[in-house]
Amino acid sequence: MSEIVTKTLYDLLRDPEYGSIYAEILKFCREPKTKDEIERFVLEDLKATYEKTKVWPAYFIWELEKAGGLRWEGKWKTTEMGLKLIS
Repeated sequence: MSEIVTKTLYDLLRDPEYGSIYAEILKFCREPKTKDEIERFVLEDLKATYEKTKVWPAYFIWELEKAGGLRWEGKWKTTEMGLKLIS
């Protein structure tokens, strides 16, 4: 039987491979952003392409939402907890 592992936001930010990407997305989403804006930011500004990360930009949004770092309010916005952890 497979085990489902849910990472905390703290775990995501400490991830050696993707932690800096998660942190930059949280900073970027202090002001609400669309999925397209976040994906463009990840690909163009952070240069986190699929070839480099082996995951698509939407993966980072999904993980941050699951961990409580982003919430949907018509657009994606960093939560209070997310803001505290990146300050």
